[in-house]
Amino acid sequence: MMAQTPLKPLPFPVFRALDQSGKPLAGGLLYSYTAGTSTPQATYTDASGVTPNTNPVVLDSTGSAKVFLSNSAYKFILEDQFGVIQWTVDDIVGGPAASISPTPTSSQTITQPAGTSLNVNILNNVYNAAMFSGSDIGAKINAAIAAVGCGTVIVPAGTYPYTTTIIKPRCILLKGQGLIATKLNYSSNSGVAIVVGDSASGTQYGVGGIEGLAFVGTSTGLGTTNTSVGLWIGGDPAWGVPCGGSGTSGVIPCNYNGDNQAFTGVGVSGFEIGMKTANNAYVDTFTSSNIFANWFGVSQAANSFNAGENNRFVASDVFNNTGGGFFSANSWKLFGTSIDFNNDGTSTTLATHAQIIDTGYECYGCHAEGWSGAISTGNQPFSWFGGTILLDSTASIIDPVIVSSSAASISSMMTGASIFSGHAVTALAGMTGGGQSSVYISGLSGNGNGTIAATLSPGSNPGFKYLNPNFQFIDGGGQTVNGGLTLVQNSSGWQEWRNTNTSVGGVKITPLNNHSIFINDTTINANSFDLTVHKIIPANGYSGTCASGTTITVVSGIITGCV
Repeated sequence: MMAQTPLKPLPFPVFRALDQSGKPLAGGLLYSYTAGTSTPQATYTDASGVTPNTNPVVLDSTGSAKVFLSNSAYKFILEDQFGVIQWTVDDIVGGPAASISPTPTSSQTITQPAGTSLNVNILNNVYNAAMFSGSDIGAKINAAIAAVGCGTVIVPAGTYPYTTTIIKPRCILLKGQGLIATKLNYSSNSGVAIVVGDSASGTQYGVGGIEGLAFVGTSTGLGTTNTSVGLWIGGDPAWGVPCGGSGTSGVIPCNYNGDNQAFTGVGVSGFEIGMKTANNAYVDTFTSSNIFANWFGVSQAANSFNAGENNRFVASDVFNNTGGGFFSANSWKLFGTSIDFNNDGTSTTLATHAQIIDTGYECYGCHAEGWSGAISTGNQPFSWFGGTILLDSTASIIDPVIVSSSAASISSMMTGASIFSGHAVTALAGMTGGGQSSVYISGLSGNGNGTIAATLSPGSNPGFKYLNPNFQFIDGGGQTVNGGLTLVQNSSGWQEWRNTNTSVGGVKITPLNNHSIFINDTTINANSFDLTVHKIIPANGYSGTCASGTTITVVSGIITGCV
């Protein structure tokens, strides 16, 4: 008999069944009965209720069928093609609803009775991972990825434990409902929570990423470690055979790619390494994401190739990673990103860890905060433009610099930053690698109370010390309230810029590789110079006094006196 009102489908736009291994139940048989009985009850092919389905409904090669219900209560029994019962469910109530096409060509409206919900497994190439069989969300996500090929896999709000590593190709967008609402708890102390990479080429990749998900490991990140990795991007160098190397096992083959991915609103916490990049991981962007409470926040796999080009963090946070926020992580561009370690204890083990270690970086408007010790250290160049740097401790636990480099022949820059410290900092930037290393520093501001830069000895005025002669310092006089800069040679043979009581207004000092100096429009505290070591070339007409009373004069660029 023809139904008088539009009919409601089973709680899916297209009924789809999977076998116990998560594969489509091709040829499956869906029997329908009146609820609580063995009396057959018809289902229909569409919302008109004109044409009944066969009973049982035979599922197609994808395990699917269109099944519409009358406004009655049903019992369903699902069998495979060999008659083996897969499940039985009773008291499924039909009711008014609009029909849904599995491949709609225009917008559709779904109307359901109050108190009911619509569970969607697939619509417009968007798969709901939670609707796949099993209890491990990692395995369910992998099954959804296998089914969709390229497209979107969603994970509804909730907390999901799992141990199966998720393998996400680049053309997949894995999407939750926010990193607070959707949490994937990786319960293993080893292995990798999620891997991003595939071997595809051409137009098949490049549209994917991860959005609105939190990956949570078992480590607190504060004094404890495990061996797990939260997020791995790119091919594993240890799986070397496809790349002409050795090794036939690892995370994914070495020739896989993990590039051009967008990570938006992603959280990674509780791992030994929060995020690790590897082969062919480049042009990846993290936006509004948090890498926190790991042992190391961001790192790079050893012996990686073709990795690190133009990777970016935008308006994100890398904080409270005990061993370092960025550790041997190649090179990153950071825009409005926070790099913090907010441990307010006094442990010299935890409190002194720099948050950028052996990692090249460009920071634009960043916020860095530490307890004591350098914000960044190591053997890579850095550039810092604007933003703020805070050192919270009121007592110096170690003898720190805010940024330092131990490499030879690198160039670094810091300009326009605001620097605040609760304790004296013995050097703003230390370049200890020698060679042709250089640092350019300009336009800094800060608390101006003598704690920005070092007190070189009790009671002395604040100043800045640099442990390499090959650098430029522009407008140095503006960096301290009551002092300027002079050059001395310390007992180790390094040249240091030290503060004097001389009032200095626009200093321009450019030491060259032979340690020559050009000083313009300032006075020289000649007592601080050894003219047998340093050639001083003030502007013509300059006149000053040496410690011995000899007058320094400059005629046609030639210094007389104190020689």
